[in-house]
Amino acid sequence: MKNYFSAIAIAICFLSIVGCINSNPSDKGKQSVQQVANSAEKVQILYFHGNRRCPTCLGVGDLSEKLYQRKYKGNSTVSYSDINIDRDENQAITKKYQVSGSSLIIDVKGKPNDITFEAFKFALTEPDSLINLITNVVETGLKK
Repeated sequence: MKNYFSAIAIAICFLSIVGCINSNPSDKGKQSVQQVANSAEKVQILYFHGNRRCPTCLGVGDLSEKLYQRKYKGNSTVSYSDINIDRDENQAITKKYQVSGSSLIIDVKGKPNDITFEAFKFALTEPDSLINLITNVVETGLKK
């Protein structure tokens, strides 16, 4: 019985993530690859998404952007980018980070930290845990 519930939980998580993968390149994104800093001296919060986003995808994007706006906007060493993977001009950065669906990556001075799994786990149920995780990764990166 325990295995049955575990299998159902895994299937739901898998379907949530797969549901965020898009193939419709008609929507506008907020950032293009040219606007994303390519600096080894920066900490970049990179939120990747497609044209269609599930509630969890929207939650990840909203939480990460609000945290950036509230805590790091005035810090020139930290940047936030909202990247639509369905736009042609974003294909280079999508390939660079090997992204194929909604993802949250914090690039600390050239070293990507993929926190997508945790972001999807916490965005709707434990938003404070996601905020703490992002903050810890960014703050650790700023100390390096």
